[in-house]
Amino acid sequence: MTYLEERVKIADFNRLWEEAITLPDGSYSRRQTDDEAEREFWKGFMGRKRSYQRDDMAETVMEAVRKLLADCRTASILEIGPGWGNYTMELAKLCGRMTCVDISPEVLSYIDQTAREQEIRHVTGVCSKWETFSSAERYDVVFGYNCFYRMRSLEECFRKMNETAEKMCIAGMNMGFMPPYYMEMKRELGCRLTYGKKDMIYFINVLYAMGIDAGMTVIPLKKKFLYDDLEQMVSGETSRVDAGADWVKDHKEQISQILQNYFRYNEEGKLEYEYSFRGALVYWKPKEQLS
Repeated sequence: MTYLEERVKIADFNRLWEEAITLPDGSYSRRQTDDEAEREFWKGFMGRKRSYQRDDMAETVMEAVRKLLADCRTASILEIGPGWGNYTMELAKLCGRMTCVDISPEVLSYIDQTAREQEIRHVTGVCSKWETFSSAERYDVVFGYNCFYRMRSLEECFRKMNETAEKMCIAGMNMGFMPPYYMEMKRELGCRLTYGKKDMIYFINVLYAMGIDAGMTVIPLKKKFLYDDLEQMVSGETSRVDAGADWVKDHKEQISQILQNYFRYNEEGKLEYEYSFRGALVYWKPKEQLS
């Protein structure tokens, strides 16, 4: 048997992550740098949300989370950035005390209201962004899913998760590769696309450099896109085209033809396309000494 004298030197994935979350011109979006802009976004989002409804894929991810926690006697869970509560209420069923940390008071108010409607009495909120959150208490599990888009330093984020958790840390995200019709638009029409480059590979490598050998579960996911008509389909499926409304208008017929190669009318007469992608859960037991 051979042994490593020290960890393999790898690229600085913390820096690469920071590059991955930037805009094409190398800048950051206003929501990434301006806390008030982030609060305003969620204030508007929650103002439009009429009732509690989880994403279709949330239960698939939650099944994987339950398996990870099956042998963990979980008294308390802290969730980072719960958003509209895709996982919050189900996580609350696994513990006796559920705490949510979020920068938005409207998010926390919505989570509190939903918990009361479902007669879940042990959910509390802390209004803070994760980067500035502090607690003398340690929680059995610290969980976050799709909440890392503003965190420019994954290392600092994971260090805080590590020091706040007693038994397990779970960091997850969706990894939605670009639907093929966008690549066809780029190839046939010469348009530029905007898309994120986030992937679980950054999580694994940042943790490795910190001295943590994390586990990973990759989760196959599917999402259906539905539109009432061609006009709505073109409008909805050009969000990643970085060319402006006038360009989309001028190429509307060509875009529609490309999309119709993928979208089909279902039994209800709606245009439908099912998109396959992945989610990932990266998890580890808290470690006292980090690199």
